Amino acid sequence: EFIGVGLVLIIINSILFFILIFVFSFFVDVFYEYAIGNIIRISSIVGWGSIIPFFFELILKGCNFIYFISFFNILNKLFFLLVICILYLIDNLTPTPVVFSFLMSYIFSFALCVCGLKPTFKKTKYILKILHKETILYGLNLYVCRIITTPVFYLDKLLIAFFLSSRDVGIYSLAGSFSNPIAILAIALNSVLFKAIANSNTISKKFLLINFVCVVLSFITINILSIVVINIFLNIPDYDGIYRFIFLISLSTAVTALYQPYNNWFVARGYGAELKKMNFIIIPIFLVANVILILFFGIFGAIFASISVNISYFILYTIYYRVILKNIDRDNKINYNIV
Repeated sequence: EFIGVGLVLIIINSILFFILIFVFSFFVDVFYEYAIGNIIRISSIVGWGSIIPFFFELILKGCNFIYFISFFNILNKLFFLLVICILYLIDNLTPTPVVFSFLMSYIFSFALCVCGLKPTFKKTKYILKILHKETILYGLNLYVCRIITTPVFYLDKLLIAFFLSSRDVGIYSLAGSFSNPIAILAIALNSVLFKAIANSNTISKKFLLINFVCVVLSFITINILSIVVINIFLNIPDYDGIYRFIFLISLSTAVTALYQPYNNWFVARGYGAELKKMNFIIIPIFLVANVILILFFGIFGAIFASISVNISYFILYTIYYRVILKNIDRDNKINYNIV
C-alpha cells in the first residue's frame, strides 16, 4: 500500500518535472554557446525518468526493500551499457539517442521493479494523510534542505558554461563521471546498513572504519583506472591535463563519501533541523566560492570550491554529531536522576 502511494507521488512529480524541463529548454541556450535546447525538449518526453532513482530509492528504503534498490541500480546500469554498445556498433552514438537511452534505462528498470513489488492503491487517501502528518513532524526540515540545496549544488556546471565554454563543461563533467563510483559505493554501503544505523543511538566506529577503507581503496582504484581508460579510449590532445581534474574531483567526492554515514544517521534519527542549519551555513559559502573561483581560476576554481564545501560539510557533521551525543547523554542522566 505504501509502495502504491509512492508510485502516485512519483507520477505527480514526473508530470511537474516534465513541464519544468520543457519550459527550461527554451531558455537554456542563453548559457551555452551550442544550441542544446532542442535536445532537451525532445528528451523531456522521457526526462521524468531522471527523478525516478531519487524517489524510488527513498520509497524502497522506507519500506525496507533494500534488495530492490540493489536490483534497480544494477539493472539500469546494465541496460544503459548494453544500449550504448549497440549505438556504438551501428555508428549512432550521438547526444539525443544517448540521453534517451540513459533515461529509458531508469524507466525500464523502474517498471520491472514495480511489477515485482505488486503495489496496491486501496488506502491511498488514508496513507497520504499519515505521510502528510509525518512530514510535518519529522521530514519538513529535511525536505526544505533538499529543495534548496539540490538546484544550488548543480549551479557549478551552469557557471562554468556561462564564464568559460561548453568544452570546459564537458571536461568537468567527464572528470566528474570518473569519480562517481566513489560516491555510489559509499551510498550503496550506507543503504545496505541503513536499518542498523537508524536503530542505533550512535554510529559504530567499526562502520566508520569500513567506510573509510572503502573510500580510500575506491579513490586509488578510480585514479588508476582513469589513466588506463583515457589512454585507450580517449587518446585525444584536448583531454591533456584531465588527470589533475579527475584526481581533485575524486578527492572532493571521497570527502563526500566519508560523511555519508553521518548524513544517513541524521536523516534516520530525524535531525532535520540540524541538517537545515548546516545547509544554511554552507550554501552562501558554495555560491560565493563558485562565482569568484570559477571567474578567476576556471575549472580548477569549481573543483576547489567543491573541495572546500565538502570539507566544511564533514567538519559540521562531526561537530553537530558530537553535540547531539552530548545532549542525549545529558538527557539520559536527567531522566535517571528523576527516576
